[in-house]
Amino acid sequence: MKFSLILTGIILIIFIPQFEVYAAKAGYTEGDWVSFGPARTVTSIAVGRDEVYFGTTDAGVLRMDKYSEKWGDPLTTSDGLPSNNILRIAYDPDKQELWIDTDLGVGIYETTFQDFIFGGSFPSELVQSDSYRPDDLFTEFGYSYFPGYVLGPHGRKHHITASVVDRSNYRAWVGINGIGPAKVNTRAYDMEFLRFGPYSEDQRAIADNGETLFAGGYPDPGLYEGVTFYDLDGGEWLHYESGIEPGLPGARVNCAYAGDEAIWFGTNTGLIRYDTYERKFRPYTVFNGLYSDYVSTIYVDGDYVWVGTDNGLNLLKFTGDKLDTLNLEGLPRDQSFFGQFVYDVQFDEVFMYVGTQTGIYYRTRQGEFWQRYNPGIIGGRRDITAVLPTSRGLWLGHPGEVIFFNPADEIRTGYNPPGLGGSANINDIIAYEDIIFAATDNGLLAIRPSTAQSRLYTEDDGLIVSQVYDLTTHREYLWCATPRGLTRVYIPALEIY
Repeated sequence: MKFSLILTGIILIIFIPQFEVYAAKAGYTEGDWVSFGPARTVTSIAVGRDEVYFGTTDAGVLRMDKYSEKWGDPLTTSDGLPSNNILRIAYDPDKQELWIDTDLGVGIYETTFQDFIFGGSFPSELVQSDSYRPDDLFTEFGYSYFPGYVLGPHGRKHHITASVVDRSNYRAWVGINGIGPAKVNTRAYDMEFLRFGPYSEDQRAIADNGETLFAGGYPDPGLYEGVTFYDLDGGEWLHYESGIEPGLPGARVNCAYAGDEAIWFGTNTGLIRYDTYERKFRPYTVFNGLYSDYVSTIYVDGDYVWVGTDNGLNLLKFTGDKLDTLNLEGLPRDQSFFGQFVYDVQFDEVFMYVGTQTGIYYRTRQGEFWQRYNPGIIGGRRDITAVLPTSRGLWLGHPGEVIFFNPADEIRTGYNPPGLGGSANINDIIAYEDIIFAATDNGLLAIRPSTAQSRLYTEDDGLIVSQVYDLTTHREYLWCATPRGLTRVYIPALEIY
């Protein structure tokens, strides 16, 4: 009898599915790291008790509140999912659980306890799917609905990939290839696109003006270019596509700067200004006097806009508030770093700083001639790719290291924590209270100068990918632009040691 019980226990251990619980990545809770990918392809839809779920190929599982019809945070690899490529999803109404089938495995998201449990056998019988293909639907301007697909600008045909009818509130939830989620009022026969996430996966630049987040990057192969506006309080995503939006001829974005009256995007085809009042774009190129159409950095200082390119530094000056009154003001060629790649332009109360391929240069705000800090002290004639002036000194980035440099005594302190590597690019440096953050090719670097402690955060912590191009802060959150989309980090959750 004893042997029989032992044998039964062994059999149970062997055949019971092995589960592992992920509340989020180790040491964090849900919401500390949230990632946003482009949600252009919906593979599956499930209607739960309080939320509608959309499985996508690049953005994990999207969640929308059924009643407010507002987006919540998505479920992605930042929350412990094995992959953001979702093959299908299913909601279990009895257990209030969401089953998620990815290309790297199956698991259950417990909606009550907000835990992801890896393992199990996907319940195909719970998959919701309707062949909702009405004859006619009203849709947004520029698009036309036909049974089974939507015809968009440039004659692009976007097929319906998934649909679920929720008869309790006269809604049909739809996935449209190349557009993403949509909802249909089944009484009014009106279709509304529910855009989510950045326009494209590869995001190179990010900025915010306190109300809206602005992001841009490079397009996915075979897709068009565009920029993203995200309402930080309302949670609404807007996409502006080049070639369709007037004044936006190209949108391969390298950098961005957000002001109150205008948003600036530096692209591979020139400088783009977006007027926040008139809601219009306007481009500026070499035909307007820029040294190059490749714009690498932008800084706005009162009426002046400094534009760094891969061929030198330009200066824009406003002569009025209207778009058509903006004129280019030339710098003397010997003071414009002509022929050099300009990585960063920054100001403090007294000086202006320029990071270039030959070092860090400075001059007084009203000065005419540049001086250079001793490159032997900074780290040789290496590219200075990021600059952050503070009241105590300068934070500088060059390959493989973040440097604190005090011009008063010319003392430098270098930071290269484990994992950063000796050649990783430092793409951006910003400050939040007493912490310095750096966007690097190998992760997010955090430095606490008061204790001289530093730490590199990667995919193991919650980044969507361990390469960060640009940073901005909004309240207690840090936003990261990466090659796989955007990641939002709750800064108080970070432990630096």
